[in-house]
Parts: sequence; structure tokens; C-alpha cells
Amino acid sequence: MFFSMKGWAKGIAKTQLFCYYSLKSKYPNVPNNQLYSKALLSRPGYNAETVDEIMKEALNLAREHGPGTELKFWMVVMQLAAYEYETHRKKPAFLIIEDIIAGINSVIPKDI
Repeated sequence: MFFSMKGWAKGIAKTQLFCYYSLKSKYPNVPNNQLYSKALLSRPGYNAETVDEIMKEALNLAREHGPGTELKFWMVVMQLAAYEYETHRKKPAFLIIEDIIAGINSVIPKDI
């Protein structure tokens, strides 16, 4: 079966966005960073240690965008997709990073 990496990343983004919105409606007063972590923990096989690692990488990405850049959900999901690609494919995610970004950007609003 053939599928595109963009489509694969888009699927991850849709699932995570659904989790985020579900959590946001259930816990409206919880800060976004905590909701991001809870959304990651909803993925099968993920534990707090793995989620912390992904969140650290996402925070590094936010810092790379410039001082004072706020962590956004698309950054977290991008790091999640990169982590899954590297873990399952045993290849560096930079090989498909443009497809990951395109898939995620087609689903997740930039303001959350």
C-alpha cells in the first residue's frame, strides 16, 4: 500500500487536534502546555517520559523561532510526527520534514 508522508502527518495532526479540542472543552481553565502534554499522552504506548522528551524538543523549536516565541500546538505535533518517524522508520526525520510540516499546517491552526 502506498501513502504519502504528507498524508501520514496530516492523519497524526487530525487525531491530535481532536484530542486537544476534546481536552480543551473538558478542562477550559488548564494552560495550553498542559493540554498539549495530555493530548500526547492520549496516543497508545506513550508515557510521561516520552511526552516530556517531545515537549522539550517542541520548546527548542519555539526558541529557534526567536526570543519570546510562544509554544504552539503545531510545534508539538511536528515534534511528535518527527519522533514517530524516527522511531518506526529508523531514519532521520529531516528527510521528510517538508512533508511533515505541510501535513500538519494543512490541519492545525497556527494560533493554538
